[in-house]
Amino acid sequence: MRVFGSHLSELVVIVDGSRPTGRIAAAQGPAPERAEFQRGLARLAQLDPRVRIVWLPEEPALEPTARRWFVRGRPLRCQAGTPILAFAYALESASSPIVLRCDCDMLFFENGWLEEGCAQLRAGRALIVEPGRLGSDHETTLSTRAMLTRPLELKRQLLPMRAHRLGLVRRLHRRLQSRPSWLALEQMLEIERRRGRLEHLILPESLGYSVHVATRADAASPGFERCVGAIEAGAVPAAQARSWNFLRDAWACA
Repeated sequence: MRVFGSHLSELVVIVDGSRPTGRIAAAQGPAPERAEFQRGLARLAQLDPRVRIVWLPEEPALEPTARRWFVRGRPLRCQAGTPILAFAYALESASSPIVLRCDCDMLFFENGWLEEGCAQLRAGRALIVEPGRLGSDHETTLSTRAMLTRPLELKRQLLPMRAHRLGLVRRLHRRLQSRPSWLALEQMLEIERRRGRLEHLILPESLGYSVHVATRADAASPGFERCVGAIEAGAVPAAQARSWNFLRDAWACA
């Protein structure tokens, strides 16, 4: 909200209250204590009246969303534990015609990419637009970590789409482990992009960029708030400028 200010009509936080699973759970460690987490959400909502907290419904109540998004299959999470229907539900929950859908571990430097991204969407030149990714100028594959889209156009041009799965061998392996075999939503969308069903654009870093904070340990590191401020101002150390992921060591002497 510091970065985008009055450009934001609302900030909708979708909360998935079910237990983390798969590689996501292993990478992030134990989830925070629920009461502490809810107090944090309440503090966030007090910061600005535009903040709206929405709890993800139980799986049966997500059936209408699943039908709108996928021809067959009801992919709640991917094989690694990344949300799928929660992302779809987030886009459907927003009230604005253009939505910035992003993970809660993303930081931004805005230098014109928001206006340019909206212009590209309105002109119909892309269905999904991403800000530049710090240190990833030559990346072309689609990511859902931070993306601008027009949900109604996404629905009109792309949905419902196929719910793509892993290959046969890996699918059998996941079944033996009682894990789902769905690909992540960004991988599904990337398949649709390669098939020519959706136009996708990543804007140049000169207009600003996003940075991914990979773990809770990164966010808890000493001086992290100072690092956040520097990223939002577009002033990052040379080592950090080469990576999309936040690098604690890059900031040690910054």
